[in-house]
Amino acid sequence: MGENAKIPNGWNYEYLGSGNHLLIRNDAFEDFKGKTKDAEYPEDMYMLWFNAAWDIIQQHNMGKLPIETKTPAELALLCDSALHSAKALSEEERIIDDLEHGYDPFEDERVIITAELVHGNDMPDGTIETNEECFSDYRSYMSELWYWEHTTLVTYYFPVDDPLTGHIPNDNKFIESYLIFHGKLSENEEHHMETMILNRNSIDIYSVTITIACEDDEYCEARL
Repeated sequence: MGENAKIPNGWNYEYLGSGNHLLIRNDAFEDFKGKTKDAEYPEDMYMLWFNAAWDIIQQHNMGKLPIETKTPAELALLCDSALHSAKALSEEERIIDDLEHGYDPFEDERVIITAELVHGNDMPDGTIETNEECFSDYRSYMSELWYWEHTTLVTYYFPVDDPLTGHIPNDNKFIESYLIFHGKLSENEEHHMETMILNRNSIDIYSVTITIACEDDEYCEARL
């Protein structure tokens, strides 16, 4: 089921984690939620959904002949579900599918970069604006627009290591390419940059400063 897939009328949707999806018919949804009320995370639902569905199906089919237990729409849905299950996802594709559905399997391991982590309680003089976001590969970063001695600069702070995307080498060309790839710098510009590694709470964080203007001369564009 893709990110933009529409839920059919008469059905409810549950995400089961690891690229698994479940549709529950409206007339069974309340009963299903009651049987899975202990599920806090998608992986919990994954462990509970089958037994809950089987109980509901047994109740629904009690006294019926097998031919009476499936409508054409249900049979078509089962076929679609089987086709989806047959698609083999790589581990990376499965993780991306999880993230697109709001479940981050690395949430407990991920370093979240904030102004407080980088600077403590006091923002430095000259700071104009900050932004806390994630790159498109889900690595957390903070960007800071600041001014010092007639020079305007942007600094990007992001972890050296991330549980999903691994280690970023301490190499200006690689880091420049990384920031270009994620839309922070423009490809066809010269970038005056300085890279440092800060250690905060035993976490190594890159501090990458881009000089974007000095006096009235504009050097490059850097996006927060």
